[in-house]
Amino acid sequence: DCYELQDLMTYTVKKEMDSPAFSMEACRAMICMLDTDDSGTLNFEEFKNLMDQVAKWKVIFRAVDENRSGTIERSEIFDALKKLEFDIPRDAQSALFFRFAKQRTYMDFDDFVACCCRAE
Repeated sequence: DCYELQDLMTYTVKKEMDSPAFSMEACRAMICMLDTDDSGTLNFEEFKNLMDQVAKWKVIFRAVDENRSGTIERSEIFDALKKLEFDIPRDAQSALFFRFAKQRTYMDFDDFVACCCRAE
């Protein structure tokens, strides 16, 4: 369920990215994106697919975080979504950024994950 996923993501991904607890919003978004049997949980295959996605998103996040702050700014989200090959108009990319950004100025990795889930 989303609570177990939050614990796991906090322990594995966020620890590596030097950030606080992974957000519940991002965990719910990941489950909604990959829960093919509508169980509200992820089975092993769904979880494996999620970890593959998260690994890809992590590489992109680090690549566009030019100043190595552990966050990405609005200008960097455009590069990230392009690298992920999302065909989204620029104004919609801005809307995604402002929907998930903290204080409307930056995204942590979990915000970026929630954004990518929505873009999928």
